[in-house]
Amino acid sequence: MSQPLRSSSGAGRIFLTVFAIFWLGFSLVWEGVAIAAWLGGGGLFFMALFGLPFVAIGIVLLIVALKPLIVGLKLAPPEISLSADAVRVGEELRFTYRQAFKKPVAVTRIAIVFLFRESATYRQGTDTHTATHEEVIDAAELGGQSFPAGAVFTDERPLRIPPDAMHSFSASHNRLQWFVRLHVEISGWPDIKEEYEVRVLPERVLPEKVVA
Repeated sequence: MSQPLRSSSGAGRIFLTVFAIFWLGFSLVWEGVAIAAWLGGGGLFFMALFGLPFVAIGIVLLIVALKPLIVGLKLAPPEISLSADAVRVGEELRFTYRQAFKKPVAVTRIAIVFLFRESATYRQGTDTHTATHEEVIDAAELGGQSFPAGAVFTDERPLRIPPDAMHSFSASHNRLQWFVRLHVEISGWPDIKEEYEVRVLPERVLPEKVVA
């Protein structure tokens, strides 16, 4: 039975939305006070001018945070599933991507990347840094295509964890993770960029049991 996957960027997007609303609200209040003082003869024209870039940043952050809602006007959320909720080292599983289109859409490219990511967090003085290394295990790129309203696109393909690979691991300063990255480029519309984590167990498939 296929196991649906949730995008790993969901929590980050919620945080970005809250931060963007707070940033924009504070910037608008600052700008309103400065403009009111300037119009009232307070001489704060430069303060009002100084606040404009912060308002612009807040608007951009809010647009980025709400991009899925904008994309959702034409496309339904991607439906991603795996043939199992977890996989062993050396094992194969099937990946399925289903995309429904609410309105006519011209898709210029669909890229599906299966990757391994290693992250290490360390302190340097008072600053905290995260170093990340990614290794692409498999990748597929599908050409452009136009879809009418109501159309559904489906892609299914095997994914295999290499027999000498590392399993998933998470600690306070180190992480080993597996992801399927989906990138759908849409003509004249925001792209879909999502990552879905795959859980790899600390077990290995015996060579004679690996499916060819």
